[in-house]
Amino acid sequence: MIPRLLSLLLTALAPAMVGVGVEPGDEVGEGAEERVVDAVPDTILRPDLSEPPPAVRAGIAAAAAEAHVRLGLRRIRVTEEGLGAPRPPTVGPLTARYRLGAPRRTYPGGIEAGPVAPVTVQPLDEMVLRRRVAELGQSELDLFLPPAPVRRANGASADGDRFVTDYADLALNVRSRMELGGDWTRFEPCDADFGVGCNPNLIPQLSPDVQFGVQIDGTILDRIRVDVDFDQSREFDAANRINIFYEGSEDDVLQRIEVGDVTFDLPQSRFLTEGIPAGNFGFQAAGQVGAFDVETVWAQQRGDLNSRTFQLAGLGDQRAFVQEDTLVLDDADYVRGQFFFLVEPSQIDRYPHIDALELDPASAPFTVAPGAEPLQLYRFEDDPIFRQQVEGFIQADAVATDTTGLELRESGWFRYLQQGIDYYVHPSGLWIALRQPLSREEMLAVTYITASGDTIGDYNPELIYNQGQRPELRLLKASGANHQPGRPTWDLEMHQVYRVSGSGDVAPGSIDLSISLGELSAGRTFKRRPTGQDITFLRLFGLDEEAPTDDLDDAFVFSAGEDFFQDQPPVQGSFVFFPTLRPFAVPPPVESLSLAETATQQILGDDANPRIYFEEDPFERDNGGRFRLTLAYRIQSQGLISSFSLGAFGIRDGSERIFLGDRLLTRGVDYEIDYDVGQVSLLDPDILFASTPDASIRASWEQRSLFQITPTQVFGVRTHADLGTRGGVDVLGLYQSERSVVRRPILGTEPAAALLGGLSSRYDTPVGWFDRFLEAVPGLEFAGSSTFSASGEVALSIPNPNTLGRGFVDDFDGASELSVRLRASDWILGSAPAFRDGADAVLPAVVDASTASSLVWQHQWIIQSLTGDSVGVHEGYFPRIQIDNQIRLAGSDIREPGLLLTLGNSPAGLGAPGWRSTMTPLSTNGLDLTKTEFLEFYATGDEAITLIIDLGTLSEDAFFVDENGNVQGTREDGRLWGIDRLDQEADPALGEIWNPTRDQAGVWDEACQAAPGRLYFIGDPRANCTAGNGRPDSEDLDRDGNLDTSERHLRYVVTLDGSSPFLARSAVETGSELGFELYRIPIRGGMGVEVGGVISEADLRAVRQLRVTAAGTSGQVQLARMRLVGSRWIKRNGEGVLEGIIGDTVSVGGRVEVASISRVTEGDAYQSPPGVLAELVDPTQALGGQGIEFNEKSLGVTFEDIPSEARAEVYYRFPQRPRDFLTYRQARLWVVARSGDFGPNTPNYFYFK
Repeated sequence: MIPRLLSLLLTALAPAMVGVGVEPGDEVGEGAEERVVDAVPDTILRPDLSEPPPAVRAGIAAAAAEAHVRLGLRRIRVTEEGLGAPRPPTVGPLTARYRLGAPRRTYPGGIEAGPVAPVTVQPLDEMVLRRRVAELGQSELDLFLPPAPVRRANGASADGDRFVTDYADLALNVRSRMELGGDWTRFEPCDADFGVGCNPNLIPQLSPDVQFGVQIDGTILDRIRVDVDFDQSREFDAANRINIFYEGSEDDVLQRIEVGDVTFDLPQSRFLTEGIPAGNFGFQAAGQVGAFDVETVWAQQRGDLNSRTFQLAGLGDQRAFVQEDTLVLDDADYVRGQFFFLVEPSQIDRYPHIDALELDPASAPFTVAPGAEPLQLYRFEDDPIFRQQVEGFIQADAVATDTTGLELRESGWFRYLQQGIDYYVHPSGLWIALRQPLSREEMLAVTYITASGDTIGDYNPELIYNQGQRPELRLLKASGANHQPGRPTWDLEMHQVYRVSGSGDVAPGSIDLSISLGELSAGRTFKRRPTGQDITFLRLFGLDEEAPTDDLDDAFVFSAGEDFFQDQPPVQGSFVFFPTLRPFAVPPPVESLSLAETATQQILGDDANPRIYFEEDPFERDNGGRFRLTLAYRIQSQGLISSFSLGAFGIRDGSERIFLGDRLLTRGVDYEIDYDVGQVSLLDPDILFASTPDASIRASWEQRSLFQITPTQVFGVRTHADLGTRGGVDVLGLYQSERSVVRRPILGTEPAAALLGGLSSRYDTPVGWFDRFLEAVPGLEFAGSSTFSASGEVALSIPNPNTLGRGFVDDFDGASELSVRLRASDWILGSAPAFRDGADAVLPAVVDASTASSLVWQHQWIIQSLTGDSVGVHEGYFPRIQIDNQIRLAGSDIREPGLLLTLGNSPAGLGAPGWRSTMTPLSTNGLDLTKTEFLEFYATGDEAITLIIDLGTLSEDAFFVDENGNVQGTREDGRLWGIDRLDQEADPALGEIWNPTRDQAGVWDEACQAAPGRLYFIGDPRANCTAGNGRPDSEDLDRDGNLDTSERHLRYVVTLDGSSPFLARSAVETGSELGFELYRIPIRGGMGVEVGGVISEADLRAVRQLRVTAAGTSGQVQLARMRLVGSRWIKRNGEGVLEGIIGDTVSVGGRVEVASISRVTEGDAYQSPPGVLAELVDPTQALGGQGIEFNEKSLGVTFEDIPSEARAEVYYRFPQRPRDFLTYRQARLWVVARSGDFGPNTPNYFYFK
């Protein structure tokens, strides 16, 4: 090792001595003439190849012309004295000086050009080298030969953690953990929809869990370094590290090349590197060419850069970090499902301009205001997990009646809420706030005793329920379909409250609100009064009545935590209350400006937005925002100032930069950080803030990404040139590009790119003359040194917001669909049609037990041979082969479930027409089908059978006929069953819990007996037998505890003989092996028969069940791919037909249908637009191996009977946020008229805006 060190030393000294410009043996004294030779420093790229290498000049290696032998790449001299005898080096004692102002060169000792300074180098002669080798106990041969390689034993070392060979030295640590376990779970009552086992097997289902980890660290061939740290149990994949690099020798041009996780060292820049993470996965190389260091990278980004600013506020023990934050809301984003009046708002003083925060008990009549007795509040929760529980719930009816006498009744299981824990009651007692907001389908009911002693609802309802009766409550919020404008519960919910933050850390008095029309940066924030004066929207809506002006009054900010001295108040967060119920439609009077209600409405004028309060369509109401609320506030951290959270997880090690003011803090000296949770701990905060108590803390870090929606690649080149020890010059070039994972990126998700370039330089030099000047100043003690520093940066950024040059508003491949489940367990025995409307020609003259045929529905069955033996099991249909050959799939073609209906012979006789029904629940509280256009399904079977499809609210009273033809009766245990009774295996109202014993009894008095999971032959009645099937069966489809027998629905009659108007494609067109035909039934448009009354928009928003009645002689029908189909494009004003070229006045007459169409719906008549192919939007979906459908689709708009001067209009609303069109120059849309023309007038056949 010593000879190698000496060789390196002499090699390093040689070029420096050559640069001095003296010949060997020359001696330069003080009086001698100065000679300076500007020689180029020797590098691996020597400019003068005629000069021998430094090792030859130093006598370490032989010249090419000398006698020598080779050892690897080194030439060893051969002389009479033996092998490797060195010749005297070509350098001798050297003494030199250099003049002031000479070019800067580096000399031994690090002395640079400057004042006269001598340099003396004494060479190490052969005697000195031999003496030092002898002192180490080595032979003279070791002086000239490289050290002998250490023999390594093959295989693992003794300690077992290293793998050592002649070529590799690796530390290897492999960890593997496997857990194999299982458990039994039983819920009572059992709920098959919840997915729990009602009858657990004797042996549990074992689930293996394998965790693998590996660590590799070491070298290969002394030049390749391996660093691998992988662990499957890590939450962030980016926390795993894989890095392999090659490291060159000192004189190599290629110094380092890395593969894997690489860190691109970026120069300090205020312009170029703020948005570029340093951690990447890819390739990186570094090298040196002369005085230049070059580094390049090509990798994919693995993280995101984030930053936050914290400000220390408060005094003494009340000090805390405060962070600025901003929230932007639309006027339609008022809080939903959390704030409710207990009395009708119309009965409260100053209605409708009610300031809820200023109410007191006297604000409402004592005949309706709650008295001293506590409230009893109950909540209906639409959560499957609560269906497993009975304790703590009561079965009740909740009723609401508005001022016009309209009554709304809901029934279900309600849970008692505790005051102060589950909800907050305002001191006035007139309104409440829930801790957890209600979802759309959840309900809220209350009972209390008024101040006059009257009872609202049945007080103490649990006592009534325990006595076997059903209590009645006051309904505050109905289910989603019934909680609409114009319904009794709509005004009981507040629509003037906006959430600022869901946490209790908002600093009091820090909320600032700006209201604008549109974006705050470009929208108006004021209106002009008739007098010519401007009034801000903040003041117009009543939020700025006190000084100072243009600021939100603190009186309108609500925080329940201020009224509680406990850690967890019942309602978390801060809210802004407007002093009127519908501020953006009917603004309140502004008393400070003496403006009455009529004056404020006149000022607001056409900018009023009543749609968000009165629109019946929930979609229009929720997306009808016009005003923008910009809320700025400060969040105050809790706890000690010595610790604060960055609010991020999975921070990349070493990526953080934390500044206190302008000072960069040092990890381990000023702070410590937990990278997993993003918690920063200041080691000595008092000292840090002593000199700058008002300084802010700025933190930036790189966060490991859980996933990347748009993968980003970076290609960069960086060059650095040192200016000696006084500075350097950096040149940086970066190209950052995003790659879209979809073929047709939607507007706002287009891949972008940016080309960045920059030049930065820094120069530092001591200023000696200024030091001497300061030292010469009388009375001034100067012990430091002065430095002149200069830095500069030039940057260039060329962004490309869309590398593809196009973006799609909508490619129409996405559809609005809801699949109807076709598993037998999702269907039950149906009720008898209460009316024959629209089906007189196909139903028997009498729909009762005398004509009720048997009906069996199955999605799995045993296939029989001609001899009756079992030859297989049917488990579904292949979509492309067995259903429709126009269905295109990526990956393997997997089976889809289908439903087989087997209708038996009618009791009236062989060949006589019969009927029987089966039904399935679509929603327990009502499904909104106002945006649904078609009921679509495939069917094949006997033409003698006709399907009668009823869609809407149907009777739950299943029509069961026992073996004796009875439709009601008494069991052996004395229980009644049959028509006009709610039949179920276990009645929760009686405290019964479903169990295997009750499962064996079944719902009705059935003669059959089933077995859980067993398959049956086609038409076997045991396939639908409720007794012993292993599932809790009940007629109560909506689970409200009532037998609902009312019917109000749409009816469609589908014949299977090819004459149905709903037939879209025949079996010949589908090419189905089983003869499937496609049927598309328009939900609206006059082709359905309204049964039980006129079907309104409100009825279409509360569709609960789907019933299929098979009528005719005996036979079979198979159903597949049943779904409710709509479109993301919406008909304007619900109907889509409007008067004139503009405006929103609904026209009388005309019909519009809008839905997705493709070759599946239209067959060969459909043609794709030019250049558009049927392909997966996301090609990575095909890697899963499952059948992913990817038929190319278009938007089909069908219209007829459009009146003259009217138009058919559909529109698309961008979800979540607006879109920016400023970067585009034109819009393009492929349009074709399948039949007819776009309109009766020319030239405006078609237009889009």
